[in-house]
Amino acid sequence: RYHVDNGSLVRDAQLTKASMGLTTTFQSFLEWGLTTYPAKKTGVILWNHGGALDGCCFDENYSNDSLTNDECNTAFENAFNNTNRNQNLEWIGYDCCLMAVQDIAEFNSRYFNYMVSSQETEGGYGWDYDGGWLDSLYKDPTGIKTSDLLTEICTTFIADNYSESTLSVLDLTKMSTYKTAWENIASGLSGIINNSSKWSTFINVVNQCKKFGQDTSYSQYNNGYVYDVFDAQDLITKCTNDSNYSSLSWSTLQTAFNNLVICSKYTSDYSGSHGLNFFCPLSGINSSSYY
Repeated sequence: RYHVDNGSLVRDAQLTKASMGLTTTFQSFLEWGLTTYPAKKTGVILWNHGGALDGCCFDENYSNDSLTNDECNTAFENAFNNTNRNQNLEWIGYDCCLMAVQDIAEFNSRYFNYMVSSQETEGGYGWDYDGGWLDSLYKDPTGIKTSDLLTEICTTFIADNYSESTLSVLDLTKMSTYKTAWENIASGLSGIINNSSKWSTFINVVNQCKKFGQDTSYSQYNNGYVYDVFDAQDLITKCTNDSNYSSLSWSTLQTAFNNLVICSKYTSDYSGSHGLNFFCPLSGINSSSYY
């Protein structure tokens, strides 16, 4: 563990080697950070591979063990309890692929006010840590608005990438309202899609939505989209305009979506991205078990 002093890294501690995919490793880090560096506003960044419902932080030294979303949730809950914290931290950032999924945002809303994440894959070098948003934070740590800081993270990231990149900011204080609106829609859909023919029709609607995380090595499954995540705004738009589903409360969900997603940046080849994915298990590979 290090801290930065006058542009140099100073080592504070040397820990025993441990898997980054263990709940206890992440929990220990959180408790150390919250205890050693208390702040009015705290951000937590996770970097490494990400896989939507499969989780993140795959440790090559430990058989690619990852932090599942359930393990992250447990680490947050335990760290909050052990440090006697009863208020949300300011923001969480997933500097890894495919983590802008509404299920992931929902559990993070129990611990954070904002979330930064990508609908699509990310380059291994990650966000722009050389300047930009970090300079802005350094120059005005007490005055800069969190939403402005996180928007700058998105802007600088997209500026450094030429293709297939997305990054968005969610206001997690709006997540509860969005979840209620989404589950009301889901309840209505389950009443409409009550036989195999109507389910097949709905699958066609979902498959026409913007997809993320294509892996051509699994091309025999759902055209290679093995992570089963689709653009939520695209579904709202398509179903609002489809007579089979238009009777449901899509306008309520649309308003909740607009309040939740406060920034969505993308490269020109991903203009169909709107900042948030939903999960629908169509590929039949393994995402359902992680869910």
